[in-house]
Amino acid sequence: ETKSAGQEQICVFVCGFVRNPGVYYLNINARLYEAVEAAGGFLEEADAGWLNQAEILSDGDKVRIYSKEETQKMQEAGKRKAGQQRKVWKRISKIRHKMQER
Repeated sequence: ETKSAGQEQICVFVCGFVRNPGVYYLNINARLYEAVEAAGGFLEEADAGWLNQAEILSDGDKVRIYSKEETQKMQEAGKRKAGQQRKVWKRISKIRHKMQER
């Protein structure tokens, strides 16, 4: 988390099927949809319903926006929704961050 002009922020990486992939600074407690907006919005091919757009992001998160074709292939392969997978990655990331603080 960084401070800018007295306001706390988080840094997230938005990639995949958005107009302007990259690293963005957002307000603390920003939601996934705000990260997508910061990256210029979804491309036409994006599967906007695959992720929970109301999810609160954390500092250092990576938000990968998949195409409809990619999510269809994942469903056919029996993969769980990316939102469920993100929760697992977030837990791992938080554990790793706590270990680095020691």
